Amino acid sequence: MDEKDKDMTGRQRWGKWIEEHTKSPTDRVQEEINKNEILQEVQDLLITQTAKGLAKYPRTVHIDDYTLTEWIDHVLQEKTDEIVYLVTLKHKVKKVIG
Repeated sequence: MDEKDKDMTGRQRWGKWIEEHTKSPTDRVQEEINKNEILQEVQDLLITQTAKGLAKYPRTVHIDDYTLTEWIDHVLQEKTDEIVYLVTLKHKVKKVIG
């Protein structure tokens, strides 16, 4: 029992238990995200990227948007961009740290 739960009545503890154990999996996942700043940032990135995609394209990503080889090419292009960003960061760190 948590310290803060010591002052609760049996009925209050029971109500808390019911509330915690009857939440939907989605609600429980969102609660965990809300407690974790890293997961919050990842969620924010997903929301931002989805909004950018919807502004640029008529729908979000769909399995039939590309052929298999087109998907591979798309990933290769994205990874190439990542490599450029990482090399840039590497140079920036060297400049700052020495």
